[in-house]
Amino acid sequence: MELDYNNLTLKTIKVHRILVGPEWRTENFPQPCRIISWSRIYFPVSGEGVVTDGDRQYILKPGMMLLVPPFSNVRVCCPERLCKYWTHFNAFLPGTQTDIFFQYGKCIEIDVREQQEYYSLLFDRLIKIESQESRSAIDHYEYDSFLRLLIAPFLRAVAEMPVKTVLPRAIELLQYIEENYNKKMTLDELAKVAGMHPNYLSTNFHRNMKIKVFEYIERVRLHHAIEYFRQGKMTISEIAEKTGYSSVQAFSKSFKKIYSVSPRNYNAMEKKEKTEIAAGYVNPVTRKK
Repeated sequence: MELDYNNLTLKTIKVHRILVGPEWRTENFPQPCRIISWSRIYFPVSGEGVVTDGDRQYILKPGMMLLVPPFSNVRVCCPERLCKYWTHFNAFLPGTQTDIFFQYGKCIEIDVREQQEYYSLLFDRLIKIESQESRSAIDHYEYDSFLRLLIAPFLRAVAEMPVKTVLPRAIELLQYIEENYNKKMTLDELAKVAGMHPNYLSTNFHRNMKIKVFEYIERVRLHHAIEYFRQGKMTISEIAEKTGYSSVQAFSKSFKKIYSVSPRNYNAMEKKEKTEIAAGYVNPVTRKK
């Protein structure tokens, strides 16, 4: 199935312009905020920061824009001072909760030295719309349009990469998982959807997605659990049932395995900090709108 980029479902968690210092480093983030389910874009205005992904190091500096895909185990730091725009967002494949940049699986660095003012304007407009107490239908339309313009160069970079061997009917499989994440699924069942032998599906899924198929299903369940926590309308027991876990104990064990914190503690932190997380670690004294 050929991907129609117009049908990507966009969801933004937060957009900011902030000034940080040496306190902006991975070790200072709450544990569940170090590996997150959102893509993030860093767009430096002044100063310098560092993002380390395995053995690859990216220097955050004016003129460069960096996208970090979801679930990346990257480390960040700021030697002295860094003023940057940043956003957390998802660009979901049609009908799924799979971020297209998660599927790509690598950080993407874009040289925007000749378009610095253009991307600053995009960020400023997104921040202004987000700061409104209420938004009209046109505001939502405009917000979505500016976000699409912001991520367009990264989508272009993904589209222009050499074609790799991918899972047949990948989008159909991911959509099936999304529609049934709260149910028990078997490898045979998933293989039938993918049109592959179960063993071949397991091998190819891991090779292309960089994660085992049932680990991916667990991440989808927990991604939805995080969304339910953010909405603040359900108990932990209700969230466990809603996301397909057999018991609160099983849900808590899975949640803590991924986020290194219990659902109860995460819920308390979510209520306290809301969306001010990970790349949004902000010193209230230095925050700049």
